[in-house]
Amino acid sequence: MIRLVCGSGRCGSSLVMQMLYAGGVQVVGTNDLVYFEAPESVWHQFSTDWLLKQTGVVKLLHPIPTAFNFPPDKYRSIWLTRDFKEQAKSLVKLSIKDYGEPVEGREALLNRYERDVVDENRWNVEALSRMGEVNVYPFESILSDPRMSAKWFLSHFELDGDVDKMVSVVQARPSIALPDMTLEDKLLEQDKISSQVGR
Repeated sequence: MIRLVCGSGRCGSSLVMQMLYAGGVQVVGTNDLVYFEAPESVWHQFSTDWLLKQTGVVKLLHPIPTAFNFPPDKYRSIWLTRDFKEQAKSLVKLSIKDYGEPVEGREALLNRYERDVVDENRWNVEALSRMGEVNVYPFESILSDPRMSAKWFLSHFELDGDVDKMVSVVQARPSIALPDMTLEDKLLEQDKISSQVGR
C-alpha cells in the first residue's frame, strides 16, 4: 500500500508528517523535518515510477495534475482540509514572505486564493477517490484534539506509532491563520539546529 498525505498549500499536511515522523513512522523527505517534501513528490517534478517504489508515507500537494496516471487501488490517502478563508490568508502571508507585496494587491490575491482552495478541494478529492481510498480530515481537528487525530492517522494508514510523541509536536494555537511566519520560522530554526548536532 502506498500512503499519501495530501492537500493544497497551507492545509496542515506538514504538521501531519511531523506527527507521523515523531511517532516513529517511516516517512519520505526526512532531509527536511518541517515540510517533508521530496523533489519527486512536487507536482511539477512528479514521478509515478518514483512513488511506486516508496515504502514510507509521502506528502503530495496538488496531486490532480498526475492523479489520473496512477494505477488504481494501490493508494490510501488523507486529504487535509482547512477553513478556506483562513487557508487563503495563510497562503497570502507565505506569498508575501517569498515574493513580496503582490502587484494585484493583498485583497485581490486573497480572493483568488479563496477560489483556488475551494476548487482544488473539490477536484483533488474526486481525483484521489479514483485511485483508492481517500478520507478527508480537517486541520482544525488536529489542533482541537491532537490525540484523537494521531490515533486516526495511524488507524487509517494501518500503521503503529507512538501516539504520545505524535501529540507532543502539536503546539497549542488557534486555528485561525497567524499574522506572520513566526511559527514556521521557529520550526525551521529548530530543524537547522537539529541537523548541526546530528539529530
